[in-house]
Amino acid sequence: MIKLKMGLKGQLATAFIFISAVVIVSFFVHFLMTQNALMLHEKKIISKKLERVALARISGFLDRTYLALLPISENIEIKRLFAKQDRDSLAAITLPIFAALKKEGIQQFQFHLPDSRSFFLAHMPTKYNDDLSSFRFTVNAANREKKIIKGLEEGQGGYGFRVVIPMDYEGRHIGTVEYGLEFGEKFLEGLKKDLDGEYSIYLFRGEKSVDFSKKNRDFLASTLDRDPYPAPLENEISILKTGKTISSIHEEYQISLIPFPDYSGAYQGYIKAIILNRGISEIKSKIRIRLIILTIFILFISLLFSLYMSNLLATPILQAVDFAESIENGDLTRRLDIKRGDEVGALADSLNNMRSSLSSMVFSITENSHFIAGVAEELAISFKGLMATVQGVSTATGDMAKNSRELSLIAINTKSDSEKLIQSIYSVAESSNKAADTSSHVTLAAQEGRKSASHASEKILNFNQGVSHILKIVNNLNEKTERINRVTEVIDSISGQTNLLALNASIEAARAGQVGRGFAVVAEEIRKLADGSNRETLNILEIVSEITEGVQLAMSSMQQRVKEIDEGSKTIDHALDALKLISENVAELADQIEEANYTNQKQLEQADRVQIMISGKRSFCAHFTIFATESQRVAESAQIRVLKFS
Repeated sequence: MIKLKMGLKGQLATAFIFISAVVIVSFFVHFLMTQNALMLHEKKIISKKLERVALARISGFLDRTYLALLPISENIEIKRLFAKQDRDSLAAITLPIFAALKKEGIQQFQFHLPDSRSFFLAHMPTKYNDDLSSFRFTVNAANREKKIIKGLEEGQGGYGFRVVIPMDYEGRHIGTVEYGLEFGEKFLEGLKKDLDGEYSIYLFRGEKSVDFSKKNRDFLASTLDRDPYPAPLENEISILKTGKTISSIHEEYQISLIPFPDYSGAYQGYIKAIILNRGISEIKSKIRIRLIILTIFILFISLLFSLYMSNLLATPILQAVDFAESIENGDLTRRLDIKRGDEVGALADSLNNMRSSLSSMVFSITENSHFIAGVAEELAISFKGLMATVQGVSTATGDMAKNSRELSLIAINTKSDSEKLIQSIYSVAESSNKAADTSSHVTLAAQEGRKSASHASEKILNFNQGVSHILKIVNNLNEKTERINRVTEVIDSISGQTNLLALNASIEAARAGQVGRGFAVVAEEIRKLADGSNRETLNILEIVSEITEGVQLAMSSMQQRVKEIDEGSKTIDHALDALKLISENVAELADQIEEANYTNQKQLEQADRVQIMISGKRSFCAHFTIFATESQRVAESAQIRVLKFS
């Protein structure tokens, strides 16, 4: 079994834990970033809210003061006394009202003449007739424009809320009435109740700053005895003078500088709001603790899940590796029993199909090997029969040559006897008897030659049939080799597909990273098996190619031998015809000799003709001897060629 530095289960468990840790850390970081962004957004919202609340509170103070002063400005009796400039009667009516208003925060209650001189000050009854036109611009505007003027303004009593309402009596403008409120600690305390924090009011540097409390501090008013937080820079002061709020967010607190306008709309100062982040810090700390606990819990669950998944994935993969090793060792009887509908199940099916294909291929090769062995045995037997036939042809041809030589000698002797027959009539009978005997022998030899030639022709025919049968067997063998080629092509295709499967598995393993390393190992093993199968297939193809080449050479040589045998068969047929002619001539000679025995007279007359005929027979015998010798040489050549196939 393949030895790994770390088991597949360990790799999968490590991968799951690592991925879980990365996901948790990413979630943790994302959550903190989101939390910080939300808190920053919340702080910005708080800053906007501070601006709205502070300005709304200023506007609310002015509106409430206006509503409180409006009944005074519309009171007929007060108007009548103010028009008559009856200060004592006016004081008698307004002082009790001021006493009640003072409890509500109204610090100034006064009447002004049309030329902006003070007529009656409820908060300072003994002081009047002061010219306010040089610094009380709200009074000047109300008298000049005959309209209500309200807003922040600084006077002798300090910087505060001012509401100035013009008054008329019987169609005549008689002056203005005013309420003044402190723009200071009471306002800031109310603001603190709305939004918890610390607040201070500052006027811009270089301008007069007087507060109602007379404490001579740097700020106009504050909820703190001392402001420990940083003051705005010069460029920030310039921004504040344009009416824009400035906010700065720190770890423990946030500062908002909210500019406020005076009655004319010009910005004269700013409210400094300090919002502590104690509650937010506590919430963040609690969230971090909960996240840590949640992270530990998720890691524990991830560990359990990774162990479960590693067992679920590693077990079938290890089974597949063991199955592949058994195939590598030559065991094609096992089957991988993994039934799943995922990629692992597909891998198991592919391995089983590969085993089946390899088993079928091995069986087919074994079967074809047995068939080739049987064909080789049949070829050996056929070669032996062919060898025997060739030897028979060679023997028969040798006999024919021997007989032809004997026939040639007989012809010579016959010529000699015929010459002697001319010399002596008496010796004709004796020569005739010898000629009769000789003709009988020649007839027998010719018949034996015909039998040998017929036997040789039959052997050649059998040899031709044997060669045709061998050609059929060789053609069948060639078809079998083509089948083997197709089988090897199927094996090569399976090997290529298996190699492609291994390549795809390697790609998927590379995509999966650490998780897919086990798949990469299996893919490498499959690729090795595919390469081994491919090499064996190439070896089989080479062997089959060599067999095919040998079979084709054998077929070509056998076809040539068949052609030569056909030519030999024609030659023997010609020899048979010649032997038949010899037999007929010898029979005719025997008849003539018998006639010579009956009549000696006729022998003498026929002597010259017999001599001529014998001369022709001698020439024929010489040609026949040459033919027999050449037939023997052809038979011996055929025998040598047959031996080459054995």
